[in-house]
Amino acid sequence: MSRNRFFKIGKSLLNDKTLPYIIAEIGVNHETSITQAKKMISQAKKSGLNAVKFQTYKAENLVIKNSPAYWDIKKEKIELSNAEKFIASNKYGASIYFVGTVRNLNNNKKVVGMTYDSHDPMVIKSLEDIYQNSLTKFKFDNQAVFIEHIKGHVLLGEVSIVIAVACKHRDQAYELSRFFIEEIKKRTPIWKKEHYENEDSEWLEGNPIQAE
Repeated sequence: MSRNRFFKIGKSLLNDKTLPYIIAEIGVNHETSITQAKKMISQAKKSGLNAVKFQTYKAENLVIKNSPAYWDIKKEKIELSNAEKFIASNKYGASIYFVGTVRNLNNNKKVVGMTYDSHDPMVIKSLEDIYQNSLTKFKFDNQAVFIEHIKGHVLLGEVSIVIAVACKHRDQAYELSRFFIEEIKKRTPIWKKEHYENEDSEWLEGNPIQAE
C-alpha cells in the first residue's frame, strides 16, 4: 500500500512530487548589517530560492587554529616563485604569467582592499573541469598550468590570482593563459567584496556561473 508523504515549511507544502525546497546558506556574510541581510534576501528571492539561512556568530568564534585560513589576513601571500617552480621544464619554449592585483578605483569608487570568498569543493571541481576542457579544445602536445587564487582579505596592490602556463610555443601559451582567466571568471564560484575609502563595502554582482 502506497503512502503519501508530505511536510510543511511555512506556507509551502512539500511532497514527493513538488520541486525541491532550496535554502541559501548566507552564514555570517551579512556582517551584522540588517540592510545587507535584506539585500541578500532580495537577491535570493530573485534567483528563485525559497529561503535563506543566517548565522549570528562571528567568524573568529568558529574558525579553529588548525583550520584553513578562511578570513585570516595573516595567511601566506601568493608567491610567484611557486608558479615558476611548478611549470619549469625544458620541454617548454614559452611561459606566460598572469597576475591579478587589487586596483585602486572601480566604478568611480576609491578601493582600499578586497575580500574574496568561495565554495572550495566547487572551485576545485570547476578548475579541474576547465583544465580538462583545455586539453580537448587545444590538443597541445605538452602544457603545464598553475593556478592559485587568494581567499580572504587583500589590500590595495596585493595579488589576488596567479595563472602560469607553459607550452612548446608562445602563441599556444598566450592562448592558453587567456582561456583560463576567462573561463574562471565565467564558471568558478569565487565572490568578491570591495572595501572603499569611506569605510563602506559591498559584494560585487559578478557574472552568472556557467557550466559546460
